[in-house]
Amino acid sequence: MKTVGRRKYDALKSFKLDDITEKRLEDFHKQFKGLRLADAIKMIRDFEKKYNPSEKSAEQIKNAKTNKPQKKAVMIDKDWLWERFTKAYFKNEGVVFSTKFNGTHDQNVIENIKVLFYYFIGDFENFKKCKHLSNLSVPSMDKGLLIIGANGNGKTSTMNALEDVLSITNVRFKGYSAKKIVKMYERCEDQVQKEEFNKLMTTGTRFFDDVLIERIASNYGKANILSDILFIRNANKKRTYITCNYIDESLNLETVLKQFSIKYGREIYDRIFFDFNIIEFKGKSRRR
Repeated sequence: MKTVGRRKYDALKSFKLDDITEKRLEDFHKQFKGLRLADAIKMIRDFEKKYNPSEKSAEQIKNAKTNKPQKKAVMIDKDWLWERFTKAYFKNEGVVFSTKFNGTHDQNVIENIKVLFYYFIGDFENFKKCKHLSNLSVPSMDKGLLIIGANGNGKTSTMNALEDVLSITNVRFKGYSAKKIVKMYERCEDQVQKEEFNKLMTTGTRFFDDVLIERIASNYGKANILSDILFIRNANKKRTYITCNYIDESLNLETVLKQFSIKYGREIYDRIFFDFNIIEFKGKSRRR
């Protein structure tokens, strides 16, 4: 394969193929018709082996000429996050921006949010003291999040708002529902597309919503696709966030955790306690 030129290298590099989103993947295919993701990654690596990757890219030179500073990830604190989170949360819920969390909200709502806030701003001392952080797993800022609670009590809404707000920070993540993941896998038409799907799901920091209820995928054979993804992410030490509901209205964390063994296998279940901080979202459904 011929080594690409600097201009094409910069174009390929701009897609950040090691952590590509579904939308960016669509843009990639539109811009580079017929080019496989695996080949694009090889072109980038071959270029960086042949040339000095520390040299300024065309985009960096352009920004320097126009006095445009490179964007840096925003550093966050509790006040910064709270202001933007509340706006994103109520906007996603279809409520006006002026709405605030106040005394009319169940105290559980505030406690549910608090444990996630301390986690994402990196305040371990306050994080480990949070009421809704379970002692089933030793608290650690190096672990992901497994959030369990009643159906409709704000798990998805809270994580979706955090995904929106944190997208410009160094703790950003990308979320997918478990049901959508199955459908995405089933839309793959050949091995190349399956490889691209697997790369999308097993790189970067990912949030998988509503797990345990997705069906077995079917694409020229049956596949427990979430089990495969979680296994690879664990092997590659990738940070993962998960939400799931109580099973059969059981208000018992251990009962829900055992469902991971039934659905995804004993090995996935055993790794939960090493890979995740276990958080219980308390409070009843707000959909009723």
